[in-house]
Amino acid sequence: MGRVRGKLRTATDAAAGAPIVVRIMALFGVVAVLLAVAFAFVLVALTDLRSATDEQVRARRVTTATIRVEQLVGSLEQTLRNFILTRNSQILRSWNRDRAQLAVATRKLQPLLAAQPALAAQADALAADTDSYITDYGTPLIAIAKENPAAALSPVATSEGVLRIGQVRTELTRLLAGEDEIAAQSASSARDRADEAVAAAAAALVATALALAFVYVSFVRAVARPVRDVASAATRIAAGDLSPRIPPTGPLDIRKLNVAFNTMATSLARERRRLEAQNEELRQSERAKTELITIVSHEIRTPLSSILGYARLMLTRTLDHTTRTKYAGVIDEQGRRLQGVVDAFLSSGEIDSARVVLNLTRLDLATILREEAQLAAADPGTHDLVIDVPAEGLYVVGDAGRLTQVVSNLLTNAAKYSPAGSRISVSGFREDGIVRVAISDEGAGIRHEHQPRVFTKFFRGDAFESGVPGVGLGLALSREIVEAHGGRIGFSSEEGRGSTFWFELNADAGRADETPAATQRN
Repeated sequence: MGRVRGKLRTATDAAAGAPIVVRIMALFGVVAVLLAVAFAFVLVALTDLRSATDEQVRARRVTTATIRVEQLVGSLEQTLRNFILTRNSQILRSWNRDRAQLAVATRKLQPLLAAQPALAAQADALAADTDSYITDYGTPLIAIAKENPAAALSPVATSEGVLRIGQVRTELTRLLAGEDEIAAQSASSARDRADEAVAAAAAALVATALALAFVYVSFVRAVARPVRDVASAATRIAAGDLSPRIPPTGPLDIRKLNVAFNTMATSLARERRRLEAQNEELRQSERAKTELITIVSHEIRTPLSSILGYARLMLTRTLDHTTRTKYAGVIDEQGRRLQGVVDAFLSSGEIDSARVVLNLTRLDLATILREEAQLAAADPGTHDLVIDVPAEGLYVVGDAGRLTQVVSNLLTNAAKYSPAGSRISVSGFREDGIVRVAISDEGAGIRHEHQPRVFTKFFRGDAFESGVPGVGLGLALSREIVEAHGGRIGFSSEEGRGSTFWFELNADAGRADETPAATQRN
C-alpha cells in the first residue's frame, strides 16, 4: 500500500507545474496501470476457468462415449447369447446393427483421447479387444451355432466368451478410471491457478480502491463494484454454479468484460444443458430399446412357436382329418397374429417418416361405424355392442380406408381391454360443424400415471403383464391419421370404470349426392 501511495505522490509532484488536466491524467495513469493489472488477473482466472470447463466437457464426452461402447458391448454379448440359445435369425439383425454401431462408437472415442497418449493406447487396446471379440469369437460361434448348437453351448465356448468379454470390460473400467484421474488432476490444477489469480486480482483491486479513494470516491464506486461482481461471479462459476450474470454497467471496458463474462457463462450453461439432454436421450433410447425387445420377443416368438409346434406335429404324426383341420386352424390363427404384428411395425414406419397419405373423398362415417361394429359383433358371446348413429349419416371429407383403420383400432382396443360380456358403446353425432365419434368400454380403465403416454409408440401400460396381445402402435397410428385429416383425438378414462376414446373431424356441408374428386395429402 505504501508503494501505491508513493507512486501517486511521485505522479502528483511530477505534474505540479502542469495544468490540472495533466495532473489528473498523471494520477489516472497510475490508476489505469493498477486497473490493468487487476483485469489481467481476472482474465487469467476466466481463462483458467474456461480451460477447466473445456477439460470437463471433454471428460464428459469421453465418459459418454465410453458408456456407449460399454452399452453396445453388453448388447452384443446379450444378442450373441440369445442367438445361441434360440438360433432365431431375426436376432442376427441386432448383432449386425450393434457391430456397426460399436465400430462407430470406438472411432468416436479415439480422437477424444488424442491428447492423452496413455489413454489413447488404452482406447486402441479396447478397439482391438472388441474387434477380436467380434471377429475371433462372436462370428465363428454364430457359424458353429448354426451347424452344431451343442458345441456352441459347450463350457469351452462359454468360458472363452466370458474371458473375452471380461477383458473388454476390464479395458473399459481402466479407461474410465484413467480419464477420471486425469480430469480430477486437471480440475484441481485449474482451481489452484484460478484461486491464485483471483487472490492476486483481489489484491490489485484493493490497491486500486485505495488509489481511487485518493483521487475520487465516486470513481471507486464506478469501477470497484463491477470488478467485485466479476470476481464473485467467477468464483461461483468455478464452484459449478453457472447462473450468475453481471449487468453491463460501468465504463466501456468494464461493460465489455461483463458482456464477455455473461456470454461465456451462457455458453457454458447451454453446453451443460445440451449434455444433459444428450444423456436423457441416451436413457430414453435405452428404455425404448428395452421395451421394443420385450414386445418383439413376446409378440413374435409366441405365435411363431405355436406355428412351428403345430406344423411339426402335422409333419411327424398321423392325424385324422378333424385334428389336422384343428391344427391348421391354429397355424392360420397364429400366422394372422404374426402378420398383424408385422403390419403394425410397417405402420410404425409410416409414423416415423410422416408418410400418412390420404385419398380424400366425401364419405359417411356412420356407415363405417355400422360396418365395423358388425364385424366386431361377429365374434359371438364376447361383448354386448351398442351403436348409436343418426340415420341421415355423418358426412366428412376423408380417406375411407384410413378412417376405417382408426375405428377398427379403437373397437379392437375396447374389446381387448374390457371383460367378456361387458358393453361396448359406439356413438356418433354432428354438432356445430363437427362430427364426433366416441367408443366406450367397461374395462379396467387406464391408470392416471399412464395416461400421458397412451398415444406413444410401443407404450402398453399394464397390458403386457395382463397378457393382452399387441405391440402398442394402434393408438399412435390412429392419432397420426386423425391429425392428418385436420381433426383431434383424445380419451377420458377412470381406473376401474372403463375408458372412452373419441375423435373429431370437420363435418362436410355438401349434399348427400356430392362426391368430390379424390385428392392426396401427406
